[in-house]
Amino acid sequence: METLAILSGGIIVALTGIWFKNFWQTHKQLHHTLEQTQQELLTTSEQCRLEQKKCQQLDQTIQQEQKRTQQLEFVCQDEQNHRQQLEQSLDAIQRDLTKHSEQYHLEQARSQQLEHLLEQVKQELNHVTEQFYSTQQQQQQLEQNLQAERAQRQQAEQELEKIQQEFCITNEQFQLLQTQLQQLEQALQAEQIQHQQLQQILVQVKQELTTTVEQFQLTQEQRRQLEQALQTEQIHRQQLEQSLAKANLQLEALQQKLSEQLTGNKSKVAFFNIVAKHSGKVLDIEGSRQGNGAHFLQRNSTNSDSQKFLFCSIGEPYWIVIPKHSGKVLEIASSPKKEGINCQQSSYRDNDNQKLKLKEIEAGYWCLEMKSSGKVLAINQQSQEEGARLIQKMEENTDNEKFRLDKVEEVEIASLPYKVYRTLQQRGDIALKTLE
Repeated sequence: METLAILSGGIIVALTGIWFKNFWQTHKQLHHTLEQTQQELLTTSEQCRLEQKKCQQLDQTIQQEQKRTQQLEFVCQDEQNHRQQLEQSLDAIQRDLTKHSEQYHLEQARSQQLEHLLEQVKQELNHVTEQFYSTQQQQQQLEQNLQAERAQRQQAEQELEKIQQEFCITNEQFQLLQTQLQQLEQALQAEQIQHQQLQQILVQVKQELTTTVEQFQLTQEQRRQLEQALQTEQIHRQQLEQSLAKANLQLEALQQKLSEQLTGNKSKVAFFNIVAKHSGKVLDIEGSRQGNGAHFLQRNSTNSDSQKFLFCSIGEPYWIVIPKHSGKVLEIASSPKKEGINCQQSSYRDNDNQKLKLKEIEAGYWCLEMKSSGKVLAINQQSQEEGARLIQKMEENTDNEKFRLDKVEEVEIASLPYKVYRTLQQRGDIALKTLE
């Protein structure tokens, strides 16, 4: 029993030693693990601090980017306002240029008339001058004749006195001499009357000559004034042309900048013919008119710009349809939910009666459904005649409701017609999306 107790105590001591040894080893391992865990915790804490710093830096970067985005939006708005101002200035310059061009043509016409009048005045002046010189010569000749007549009369009187003194003449001879003397006096009076008439004519000619010279001087003064005004108009026109060229350059730069802002990497857009399935004719604008209210019709294809349409997205799944020739958009006229209402073109106003949805109802053919009414577009009464109008109606899946979109032209963004470009710019989209 004692041996058994001793053995039991030895076994217990041995087991206790083994347990203590294992406990100590486990304790050391746990202590080592705890130290590693503390180191990893310190490392993780440091990484967390670094990540927090990075997050703060990212938040600051995001705030800076948001500020830059707001600044870019303000700049874009300023650019749009500046462009509108440039367009208004350009319109005003064009109106001034047209007005001054008309005034310039009127001044040219007046200048030509004055030159013609001046030429006539010169001719009349030359004619009057010739008459004046001729009259002066006639007056000189008459004065010479009058002097000769006076000399003859004096000579006759002297001879008569000599005859009376020297000879005893008869009464008959004396009467005859008196008759001759009276005739000479009458001839002298006639010459004096003619001389007075010539003097009156000379005075009239002098007056006419003076008036003509004054008119000529006045005409020359008017011509000088017109030439000065013409030179001023030419300088003003050159200034307007320079301003117009500068405005065009600014407008082109602004269009390029807005094109980059609006379109991103997109360089071209496509124009389509809209072909009715039941007739094979294409949609066209009535009379190729460019104003509001012109109706959509079907006609034979002529490849005109009024038969080419741009589909521009305004947010899925809706589009607007822009005719190339006018830059307006398709819309349903008054009472946009009523059956049978005509389609017309109008300025873009972002209304639901200008938005439509494309639904492919069979291979290659589309149905055009208006957002404002849920009705579809169709050729009126399934007519195949030239000039039949496009209306809206309830969907019946008939061929006059089905249209094929044929791409007919691709145009560079920078080469778009100005009216189309202005409609796209009015939409204010950041990225342009059109039907491909």
